[in-house]
Amino acid sequence: MVENIYTNEYLEALLPKWNAAIQEPDAFMALPLQRDFYARNLKNAKERTVVIISDAMRYEVGKELFRRMQDDPKCTAKLEVQLSVLSVLYPSRHGGAASTRGADDDGRFQGADLTGMPCDNLAEREAVLHKYSKDSTCVQFDNIKSLKVVELRSIFTGKQVVYVYHNQIDARGDKPKYRG
Repeated sequence: MVENIYTNEYLEALLPKWNAAIQEPDAFMALPLQRDFYARNLKNAKERTVVIISDAMRYEVGKELFRRMQDDPKCTAKLEVQLSVLSVLYPSRHGGAASTRGADDDGRFQGADLTGMPCDNLAEREAVLHKYSKDSTCVQFDNIKSLKVVELRSIFTGKQVVYVYHNQIDARGDKPKYRG
C-alpha cells in the first residue's frame, strides 16, 4: 500500500513538475551542484573538515545531526542543499568533483573518477582524495563508532579532510542481521 501511494500519488505528481523545472534555462544555476562540492567546500578549507556520506539519510535525520553538532562548541556545522547525483563528492582535475557511476555487465555498481582512477571501494576513494589532499583519509563509520578518544585522535590527527562513510540505513533494510 505504501509503495502504491508513493509511486502512484507522490511520484506521479512530483516527477512531471521536477522534469519541467530542470528543463528551464537556468535550472542548474538555482542550486549548487554536487559536482562542485569539493571545490566549494574543501579545496581551500582552513580547518579540518569532516564529510559524512550516508547511504540514505533522510533530511530530518540530517537536520537532527546538524542541530546536535551545533551544540558542540568545537564544531562549526553547516547544512546546505545541493543538486546531486551518485558519488560526486571527490575532487577532479577540473577542481570540481570526480566520479562517474554505472553498472557493469554483471550488474555490480562501478565507479571511476574523471581522471580514470577507480573509486569502487574505500581504498580507491582514498587514493583519489590523496591525489588532491595529502592530509586526508576515508573511514567507515562501523570501524570508528566504538573507538576510544585516543584511538580516534590517532586517525584524525594531522588530517585536513576526513570522509566518513555511514552505510547503516540501507543495510538495515537489505541485510537480515540488521533487522529487528
